[in-house]
Amino acid sequence: MRGFILSLFLFIGFSSTAQRYSIGAAAAYGSEIAAAGYQIRAYYNVDHKTCFGPEVTVFPKTTENIGGENIDVSLTEFNFNGHHHMYFGLEHLGFYPLTGVNWSREETGEEVHEAFGINVGAGLHFSKKKWTIFTEAIHLTGDLSQQTYLLGVFYTPSKNHEPHE
Repeated sequence: MRGFILSLFLFIGFSSTAQRYSIGAAAAYGSEIAAAGYQIRAYYNVDHKTCFGPEVTVFPKTTENIGGENIDVSLTEFNFNGHHHMYFGLEHLGFYPLTGVNWSREETGEEVHEAFGINVGAGLHFSKKKWTIFTEAIHLTGDLSQQTYLLGVFYTPSKNHEPHE
């Protein structure tokens, strides 16, 4: 629940300042936690190719059988990533590498494990006017490493700045 509240706070805070910001949400899948989750993000668009910002990815509590015992497991990731978009002559379709930093918190039963890491990955996006559909594959290195796969949408409120076209 704390992750959802923080995600909502980030979403509202960044959506109120429109000119060069994009807000987004995505469905997520984490390989090590083997669960689906969701992500909220808010990015600052430096120009039409470069952007960066915070993301919160939440994998809600699931029950796993560990050592014959059912244990609740959840994971929350706080990321700060940057993208540089490349278009290769295609009007609305682009590719981007991404990199950034991560802080994760995993709760397994009564145990809590927190760790820092580095994100490295890539994404594809399709942009039309103020909307962008994206998919990403991210590898998180560190003590809580995993692959995260995302499918989501960005919205850019500004009419004067189309960040992904």
